[in-house]
Amino acid sequence: MRTIHIARCLIAGVLTLAAASAGAQDVRPFADLGLGLNLGDRVRVVDRDGVRHDGTVRTLPPDALVIVGAGGPQGFTEETTVSVARRGDPVWTGALIGFIPGYFIGAQFVLGFSDQKEPLTTYLMAGGIVGLAGAGIGALVDSLHDGLKPVYSAERKSALTVAPVVGRGRAGAIAAFRW
Repeated sequence: MRTIHIARCLIAGVLTLAAASAGAQDVRPFADLGLGLNLGDRVRVVDRDGVRHDGTVRTLPPDALVIVGAGGPQGFTEETTVSVARRGDPVWTGALIGFIPGYFIGAQFVLGFSDQKEPLTTYLMAGGIVGLAGAGIGALVDSLHDGLKPVYSAERKSALTVAPVVGRGRAGAIAAFRW
């Protein structure tokens, strides 16, 4: 009986974490852009005519957004804006993400094919060489996507949110629909 209770608690915890992470990805209302953006962030704004405007955030008053792009400063309000997305991370993060597993793969490769009497520098060099190849692949993959993170969208999307309910002698779920 105790194992069933522990299993229910684990399932409830997993569902709660999944619901919390899904809810954290929701875009903010226009008035709350300051919570999702900082001055100097690179953004892409799509206006009501469907035109994309890329630039850097200059000011964030509560009812407007001003960016500086190739055409100079441009202001946007909730009525003129369809979506706002923050530009992604720099390419070096992809390089770092590729370097780390590449390094360990290279060192492990030497370890698997050697008599384990090699000096430490051999493992370090092999890890570094394969790590650099991994860094190149990671940087390439990171540069191939624009990495836009939505911050605001005028279009409300339908959604289903499910949260677990666990109590003494009962287990269930609460569902909320948005359309």
